[in-house]
Amino acid sequence: HPIDPNCMDIIQVKRDYGKRVCVVGNVDLNLLSNAEPDEVEEEVRRKIEALAPGGGYIISSGNSIPGYVKVENVKRMMEAILKYGQYK
Repeated sequence: HPIDPNCMDIIQVKRDYGKRVCVVGNVDLNLLSNAEPDEVEEEVRRKIEALAPGGGYIISSGNSIPGYVKVENVKRMMEAILKYGQYK
């Protein structure tokens, strides 16, 4: 199950357990529901920048994506994952 940003600090979880577990999630559903697409892209970039080094991170929404989420924001999230989410 993904880590909801309103429930846990994913950066701290990775710091504490990242050598033993893979962390998943953390793009806030409130952001996907209410923000502009550029804000979503920036959040994805920040999450990947903070959590991808060393591996063990799968970016996704912080929970299941409900029907009220803006489709354009989900699309931008996926585009940003492809743009910034390449391990080097």
